[in-house]
Amino acid sequence: MARINWNTNQPIIHHLRDVLPDVFPVLTTPGHGQSPTGIGGYVHRTIRGSTRMSDHAEGRAADIYLDAFDAGERRLGDALYKMFVNNANDLGVDYVIWNMRIWSQEKPTMRLFTKKPHHDHVHVSFTRAGSQLKPVRLRALAEDVKMGLVQQLRSEVATGVRTKSKMTEDMLLLLRNRTAVGEE
Repeated sequence: MARINWNTNQPIIHHLRDVLPDVFPVLTTPGHGQSPTGIGGYVHRTIRGSTRMSDHAEGRAADIYLDAFDAGERRLGDALYKMFVNNANDLGVDYVIWNMRIWSQEKPTMRLFTKKPHHDHVHVSFTRAGSQLKPVRLRALAEDVKMGLVQQLRSEVATGVRTKSKMTEDMLLLLRNRTAVGEE
């Protein structure tokens, strides 16, 4: 078995950067975080306020830059958070933080997390073994998230909660929807 270089992005981070921006173009938008792809990875640093090294320092943590104060991006962040939690074993997830919530393998319930609220990104840390994966299933899971968001919007339009005129351009860009929302 080849020796793993922990001083760079691991395969799962490259895989996330390949798959997620393709499904959700907002993750390629300039200005989202420090990464040109909208998904941060390897950074040699400690956890803020600690002397312990961050999972980013081993290239096994991703920051998916979304804004919890933007309704469309919050909706996507919530859906991605749920996707990682619900598929943690298959994807090799250790813990997920987003918008003042944390879930971990160690304590597998959603808990309030106010110390570092993560309003500007979904943080996903992978186990060492999980960081070496490139799960083919990730694309199908992301597409399912996208379709779930489209169905939510269609339902809101159909029930009058949201008018077609209020369908924001940002939400359509988030979803890269090839079929106009609300059309049959």
